[in-house]
Amino acid sequence: RGKPLDQSFTRFSTYYTPKLFINYRLRRILRSKIEIHKQRELVKQKPKKFSPEKQTIAINSEFYERLLSGTISVKSNICELRKDSSIVLVDNTVLENIDIVIYATGYDTDFAFFDKNSVRIGRNRINQNEDNYQRNDFTWLYKMMFPPHCPNIAFLGMVDAMGSHNMTCELQARYICALITGKISPLPTSEEMENALESQTDCSRRGMVTNNSDDNFEKKLSNKADWWRYNDGLAKEIGCYPKLSKILLKFGFRTWKQILFGIPTSVQYRLCGSDAWSDALEWMN
Repeated sequence: RGKPLDQSFTRFSTYYTPKLFINYRLRRILRSKIEIHKQRELVKQKPKKFSPEKQTIAINSEFYERLLSGTISVKSNICELRKDSSIVLVDNTVLENIDIVIYATGYDTDFAFFDKNSVRIGRNRINQNEDNYQRNDFTWLYKMMFPPHCPNIAFLGMVDAMGSHNMTCELQARYICALITGKISPLPTSEEMENALESQTDCSRRGMVTNNSDDNFEKKLSNKADWWRYNDGLAKEIGCYPKLSKILLKFGFRTWKQILFGIPTSVQYRLCGSDAWSDALEWMN
């Protein structure tokens, strides 16, 4: 119906709906979009265990439309580029007369202007006994913002969650400002931040499907967050969380319903508490 996928997941579905039901619904939506069940012969690299709720996913509907129409085809990885304009794939298939090769490899997060050890963690820091797990250096930030050993530095936007990135960045900015101005409690010690990060990463790993073919898997995992819980967690510490009982008493049933079942918006965190806006309700409606 044209509704963005992230707007289908509300506070009610996050906090009060069984996770099994949410995961089932998510799989149904994604399967219907890419039509795996109808066009299996075209999707050669469909994962054996399709669990989108446990993976980092990116959806491009045009890609699948072209895939299903046959205008593009999926091949395995490139093994060799030959001088005669041919390409050898890892499955030993040879493609002849190739004119152009475009590397759509995405991007990598780099901190070239910092000491690497200040904002990253090495391969021997977590789960040293698990030799079969990919251990690349990856971002190591408390609350996805603060390096434990450089707490006077803060990064915005270093979080990966299914939802509005701008909304999350605004809350991060408000948290940092509140921290600087002394409106909230100071950061814990470096050791406490390290322990919290280890627990967070272990929980994330248990909830994600390990992809041993992806060299950047652990980097993706290190900044993965549950969007609603992460945003609401920051809001509670800032003092701007729209508590349902307070919203019901102050603004009535309509606003309460919108907070619980409606589309997530930044203005929800301006209704009451710290840095509230008098016109927030008007903007929300």
